[in-house]
Amino acid sequence: MTRGEIKALARAWLDDDSGGYFTDAIMDRFINQAQREAQKCLIRAGENFYTKCVETSTVADQRDYALPTDFMKLLRLERITQGSGDTASTERLHPLTTNEIDVSGYQNGSSGDSYNYVVNQSTFALYPVPNSVKVLRLTYVYRVGDMSSDGDTPDVPVDYHEYMAILAARDGFLRDGRSIAPIERKLMYYDDLFRENAESRTLDSPRQIVSTTDGFGSI
Repeated sequence: MTRGEIKALARAWLDDDSGGYFTDAIMDRFINQAQREAQKCLIRAGENFYTKCVETSTVADQRDYALPTDFMKLLRLERITQGSGDTASTERLHPLTTNEIDVSGYQNGSSGDSYNYVVNQSTFALYPVPNSVKVLRLTYVYRVGDMSSDGDTPDVPVDYHEYMAILAARDGFLRDGRSIAPIERKLMYYDDLFRENAESRTLDSPRQIVSTTDGFGSI
């Protein structure tokens, strides 16, 4: 469905087909909010719809680098060690906490090939600070963009377009102070669907062994 079709469906549930009360400005805001909420639910369910991969080059003696403007969550940060494209050899960088930075001694101004990173609000920092130009590959979850016209199609799988209309209608009911009972059953249906998808992804994933140490070797 397009944004216009989702809007019409939400208005039908709100008994305002002509949009006399729930204007385009109000409904467009509700629908864009619904798209962001649907994305969050799909991410929580383990659906891998929202990933991007970008590359950037390090700069000698520069620690901080800007994250993409649509960045939501980092999945993997790698340094390309040889080649390029899909056949490139890479080395994965690992996240650090603030305490680990202090313990590791990175605050002392060490430089070299970076093996760790910290994600901040709009940047990520590399440790040690790079001392040469290297290509980094960033795989991340991106934030869906707002739709700007009624002809736009949401960045959500078609099976969940109705869910967006339901969420927009729910916001309308809440704005009026009305009960959401007319759409509650549909909301419960989609909640169950997201839960089932998440459980299915968990069942399909391989068993994992976590290796730890207690000072006497690996357990």
